[in-house]
Formats: sequence, structure tokens, C-alpha cells
Amino acid sequence: MKRQLQRTKSNGIMKIFVTLAMLFSAILLLGMSAKAETGLVTELKQKDATKTSVTLEWQAATGATEYEIWEYSLNGAIANLKGKTTATNTTINGLKPGEIYIFTIVPTDGSQRYPSMMATANNVKTVAEKPSDIVSVYRKKNQVQLSWDASKAYVDGYEIQLYNGKKKVGKKINITGMKNSATIKKVDARRFYRVRMRSYVNTTSGKRYSNYATHYTANHVQIVPRRADKNIRLTWTRVTGATGYTIYVRRGDKGKFQKLADVKKNTLSYTIKRIQGKKLKRGREYSIYVIARKKVKGVTYQSVGAYGLYKF
Repeated sequence: MKRQLQRTKSNGIMKIFVTLAMLFSAILLLGMSAKAETGLVTELKQKDATKTSVTLEWQAATGATEYEIWEYSLNGAIANLKGKTTATNTTINGLKPGEIYIFTIVPTDGSQRYPSMMATANNVKTVAEKPSDIVSVYRKKNQVQLSWDASKAYVDGYEIQLYNGKKKVGKKINITGMKNSATIKKVDARRFYRVRMRSYVNTTSGKRYSNYATHYTANHVQIVPRRADKNIRLTWTRVTGATGYTIYVRRGDKGKFQKLADVKKNTLSYTIKRIQGKKLKRGREYSIYVIARKKVKGVTYQSVGAYGLYKF
């Protein structure tokens, strides 16, 4: 819902600018001459950005001796004077991370302002905080899909890099726009990978990045269930980097999974004797999966879950 509201808000921004000059004339310039005595402000661009500031630059307007910097609310209803400058660039401070802003540059000649000669930058962004709420889900064999909360910030894109220890794995993934997921391919199910991810905004000075967010991911654990008398003997492949495993099971292909046990990293087998307090039945089907866990600095990461249906 948040992302839908943001897209609606962004689309509405484009409808504002056809009325900006009229708003200035009607609200701020009553009684002033409509005749323009300066040239147009042109080439207004975002030169730089931090988490709390943006820098704008533009080409000088002929005859202008000073410029007013105005900030508009996203609905165009409120305009605030942020400052004045005799230069053709300005840095605006005190902004919020990961936000989008509208700024207008109005030329003056020392005695009068000329809104008809103004220029508007309608997609000015600050650098966001690092990405958050990153989760891994099973895509298909040897693939993991990462998803994150893209509704918390306006950005121009994301960069994602996978690591095996300190070694980079594959090419850097570049995601443009405010998307909230990416597929990582060729993910070996036998190890945990470190994921480094950051967002960026585009400026004329280059990309300006957020801090990195770190996430750990592993593909689904490969398990082998075997009948052992009246029980199921479950074994699985070691996942490098795991600090433990968790076993889940349920009867049939529907319903809620039961957590059977947490085991340590060197335990690669488990005997299932009962499910939800009941003994196993021959000929019945059971859904089983194992999650690998990795604890880093007090945070526990998990491999993706993908269950298999097995007949006892």
C-alpha cells in the first residue's frame, strides 16, 4: 500500500509544474509588473546530494543580479523561501534522508523578481538511509530472490554484490528505480553468502550512495528422508557458515508447519518420531524442510525454505 501511495504521489508531481508560475504571480507578486526584464534561468540540475542536503546549479539569467530559492510541497500548495544567492549554485541543508523535493529558482534584478523566468527542478533527492527489512525467499534451484522495503525512501536505484567470504561472487547487480526485489543466480545450497546492498541517487557529479546494508543468505537445505522402522531418519548436506539448523514438518501438503527442533552446526541428521504428538503412519505423506541458521553480531539469518513432500 505504501509503494502504491508513493507512486501516486510521484505521478502527481508532474501535474504541478504547469501552475507554478501562475501561483507565484497570484500569491507572491500581486501588483507587480508582468514584464520580464531578465532572461530565463536555464540548465537547472542537481549537482550533489547527502542525506540532509542537496546542491543545485544553473546557467545565469541575463540581467539577473540575485536568485531566490523556493521549495514547494509535493502537492504544490505551499511555497517556502529557502534563501537567496548571487551565485549560480546553492546548497540547501536541513533536509530529510531519502526524500524527494521540488525547488524553483526565481531571478531578480535587485528591485523585482521575475517568476515567468524561473526554472523548476522537480525530482531532487537526498541520499537515503541504508536499505532495510531485507529478506531472502526461494526462487528456484540455484536462485534466491532478495526483497526489501522500498517504500521508505525515494531512490534512483540499488547496487547488490554477493560475497563468499571476502571474495566477490558474480557481477554486481544494478537495479534501477524504486523496485523492491532482485534475483540472485548461481547460489550454491551448500554455503551462506554475504550480501552487500546500497541505494543511490543520480546527480551531475555522479551517483551518491547510501551506507551499505549487510545480509546473509543461503539456498534451501538439501535433505534426504528415509524410513527407519517406525520413524523417519532425516539427513542433510552441511551448509558452510551455518551456526545451526531447524527442522520443520507437517502432515500432508497443507496446514501449519511444526517446529521440531533446533540442532547445532555439526549435527546433520535428525530422527522424526512424532508429529504434533502423534506417531507416524505408513502410507501417509509428510512435508519436511530444514532451515540453516547463521548468527552474526547478535542477528540470526536463515536460509530460504523450500519443503518437499515425502510418503512414509
